[in-house]
Amino acid sequence: MRAFILFILCFISFYTFSQTQGYGVRAGVGLSSQKWQGGGQRDPLFTYHGDLYYDSESEKGNVFYLALGYHLRGSALIFPRYVDQYGNTQPGGSLGMKFHQIGLEIGVKKAKKFDSWKALYGFGLRGEYNAKTQISVFQEYNNFINKATFGLTLSGGVEKNMSKFLVIGLEARVSPDLTRQIFVPQGTLYYDPFTNGVRPGPGESIKNFGIELSLILKFLQIVEYIEEF
Repeated sequence: MRAFILFILCFISFYTFSQTQGYGVRAGVGLSSQKWQGGGQRDPLFTYHGDLYYDSESEKGNVFYLALGYHLRGSALIFPRYVDQYGNTQPGGSLGMKFHQIGLEIGVKKAKKFDSWKALYGFGLRGEYNAKTQISVFQEYNNFINKATFGLTLSGGVEKNMSKFLVIGLEARVSPDLTRQIFVPQGTLYYDPFTNGVRPGPGESIKNFGIELSLILKFLQIVEYIEEF
């Protein structure tokens, strides 16, 4: 809560003294994986995302930004081609655990100019709401999904002014979650297909981790201060 209030105060400060404000979209692709307490190999899941984007930059290159949009999180289990018990060759494939998230990201960046380019690096806080889940394996986990998750974002990128009012940019982000997407208490009963009965199982704690690459298209609003003598 204190961190959120601090970011709001930063927003008011940046908005009041900003020289440039930008409005646009941020979209791209990425890879998502998950940290499982119970271990086991998990493969990356190909993901995509899209945000409405706003930022406010001061004369000294301090940037405050907001992003609101959709992000796909989760992981996959990829299996190769195999020969079944009847000697037939079966194609490989993948099974996914997908979480369709609506997220709000608030953060700060530092901008440094290099000729016509600008390099930026930053840090943000994320809150996400799980709007939809698609689980191909471990479907019993559907009952243990946390709808709200929170995490961090570390970003770096470049921007270029195409005109006085249009900017394009490329941004890479690393987004680890701090809270669990799924939490199953130890001893929870689950269905055992081998015995057709139920038995207590091990606990499980699952957190998301994402890497995303985005294209940013931004329209600028330039604020000029005129001093009166």
